[in-house]
Amino acid sequence: MAELEKDKLPNVESAPAESVIDRSTRISRQIVKDEAEERELKTARLRNERLEKEADGSQSESEASSQAIRGKT
Repeated sequence: MAELEKDKLPNVESAPAESVIDRSTRISRQIVKDEAEERELKTARLRNERLEKEADGSQSESEASSQAIRGKT
């Protein structure tokens, strides 16, 4: 095999190494972003379920049961 010479290798500039702080920051921001997306999806799902429940007319039933629990008449 022929020995490769440095001047014949493609000129590929490597990206500067990512520091530990930069890597930690990037990962923590990604975690926060993912959690926010999950929270928004859950909020939207719960909101839709509540609106469907209210549209079915069960709102008056839940109010009556919550008043009974509190002891109000």
